[in-house]
Amino acid sequence: MDFSKAQREGFIEAFTDLFSHNRDPRDRKELRDAGEKLIQGCAEHFRRSITRCSQISGVIPISRRNKFIIQAQKLMEIKSLDEFQSIVQWILEEFPDTANWIEYWLRKPHAQMIFHTYMSMDSELWEVLPATTNAQESLHFQLYHAAGRDKQFFQGLKL
Repeated sequence: MDFSKAQREGFIEAFTDLFSHNRDPRDRKELRDAGEKLIQGCAEHFRRSITRCSQISGVIPISRRNKFIIQAQKLMEIKSLDEFQSIVQWILEEFPDTANWIEYWLRKPHAQMIFHTYMSMDSELWEVLPATTNAQESLHFQLYHAAGRDKQFFQGLKL
């Protein structure tokens, strides 16, 4: 999943509606909480944001770009909160103009979708889910290519 609020909220609302209509014993709040714990963000979206940030030479000097990329990518793999916070602190000290970028990713809804140290999902489920949404995005592209845009799905297939 990407990190848009609309997509995230849409998933949680659909999950809540589906299970509330299927006589699940949990109330809507419990279902929302459960749905929230099933969202994993796309690692490729985070990697691309690292690349975009690293290409702003006023924020990351070209000579230090690789060091920034390596440290930022480690944030996705680290399981120790102390180590995670140490790397975040290092990034902020070495590249202070990344503060808005790092603060965005550390917001709870984003952090729990991409960083092991903040995940609310069951760790076994986290490990078996794909880390990227590339397959879904590829399928969306193929559907749009076949059916066209701005049409109802079945109308597009008739064309």
